[in-house]
Amino acid sequence: MGYDNPEIEMYPLISLMTFQHTYMLVHSGLLCYLRECFSILNSRLAQRSIDPFMTRIYHQLRGMYEELNRIHGISMLGIIACLLLSNSMVGYISFVMFMLPDVDKASYRFLFGSKFYVFLLIHWYNYFMLCHSVETTIKEFDLILYEYSTNEDKEIEKELELLVFSRCLHEPSVKFCGIIEINRSSLFCILATTVSYIITLIQLDYVNLK
Repeated sequence: MGYDNPEIEMYPLISLMTFQHTYMLVHSGLLCYLRECFSILNSRLAQRSIDPFMTRIYHQLRGMYEELNRIHGISMLGIIACLLLSNSMVGYISFVMFMLPDVDKASYRFLFGSKFYVFLLIHWYNYFMLCHSVETTIKEFDLILYEYSTNEDKEIEKELELLVFSRCLHEPSVKFCGIIEINRSSLFCILATTVSYIITLIQLDYVNLK
């Protein structure tokens, strides 16, 4: 038996989306912490303040970074799949509302036509930009290493060699389950995929839209 209030009918879906974005917020907070750590390490390296523990610190940070992506990988992969589906539904329902304005879609309008969903989209955009920022910060480490000359002190050269070796063992991007990288480029890929899904939904339901 359905409810007369569309807000009550949409409550489970809203709760699911809220849980997904709360999980993303936790992952974002941990990424911000690691980005700050990498930024401090880059600053120390740029100032040529190299100590014997820098390689160990860098290796531990990269290990924490990969472990964080591994722990959240499966869950975030599912959340991204939900992003594709929900955005595809939003685009499809928006098209249906435009083509069939006389049809009552109060429950959909409550969720997808409100500021709530706009807030979720902004959160998604900020999340992808944060992942891109973390990847950029890690890549800055390579650029700083390239500025060092080959005639450094022997101890410094040895530490630099260890840093380069440790760098080669890890990937800079936020990558889930070894399948998808999260950065600015993947954001546009997801946007293009969403548009293709919307077109597919319209084609499948074309007869009912006539």
